[in-house]
Amino acid sequence: MLVRWYHVGAFSPFFRAHAHIDTKRREPYLLDEPYKGMVKEILRRRYAMLPIWYTAFREASTTGLPVARPHYVAFPKDEAGFSIDDQYMVGSSGLLVKPVTEKGAKEASVYFPANEIFYDYNSYSLYRTSTTEGKTVTVAAELHQVPLFIRGGSVVPTRERPRRSASVMRYDPFTLRIALDPSGSARGELYLDDGVTFKHEQGQIVWREILSESSGKGIKLSSHDLTKQHLSSAVDSVALSTYDPANEFALSLSNVRVEKVIVLGLAYKPSSVRVGGKELEWEYVPGVASSGKKEGTSSQLTIKDPAVKISSDWEIVVLP
Repeated sequence: MLVRWYHVGAFSPFFRAHAHIDTKRREPYLLDEPYKGMVKEILRRRYAMLPIWYTAFREASTTGLPVARPHYVAFPKDEAGFSIDDQYMVGSSGLLVKPVTEKGAKEASVYFPANEIFYDYNSYSLYRTSTTEGKTVTVAAELHQVPLFIRGGSVVPTRERPRRSASVMRYDPFTLRIALDPSGSARGELYLDDGVTFKHEQGQIVWREILSESSGKGIKLSSHDLTKQHLSSAVDSVALSTYDPANEFALSLSNVRVEKVIVLGLAYKPSSVRVGGKELEWEYVPGVASSGKKEGTSSQLTIKDPAVKISSDWEIVVLP
């Protein structure tokens, strides 16, 4: 059960392995295998997803919406799911998590609301529901597994390099998982500040919108500055009287790049993937398209080191 509670903690707003001073030491590295390896992996995932949590807390601070978002808040029109209290969304990130807390469990039941598609975060299996009703699916939930899904239409930013602490990750590159909805669109946000001072109140921030949009015959992936569009609600509901996209904090991240983009559910193998007219290195694995009617492992387009910066505007064009 200790491993399961690490799973719960890793997907909670506040994560701390607490113990009384007089109890037996319980640092993760003191555990026996295979439990030590399982805890190690979930700790790495928590660190990789810190940008998601930080962005969710920015939203909570300005809107009051909860970071761990129950079904009736995330899907207010899907009454069939209102009684669900054992799965939730992480802010507006599109992540749906179902922590497993039953001893000996090997599978779990997950409910998906009507008129949605979801991708398994690990296997990229695609699940879809009808336009009129949701459905419950049974998924694997062995001791090393946490049922975790990405809502179609979401962009999930992570930092995948293992580090000793969050502060050491400041200049690490990002991976973007873009989970397409049936129209081929997706949207996500990324908010960053120094995490220590109150300089964010003076506009020392990076707040980006990352999009996938249909563009002619293909799709366009892009990043835009959100602060300029929302000066009145950027920080703590206090209007920023002045804002410079090239602020000191943003400039400190000017070399932080996107090292990988993973597009899920693309309906075709691209003929070209370009940024600024330059052809990029990419790999396509065929599979189920977001625009179809089938379920199964989704297609995967992996764009390797697109040479775009996380704090800058950019466009990547994917042509069929």
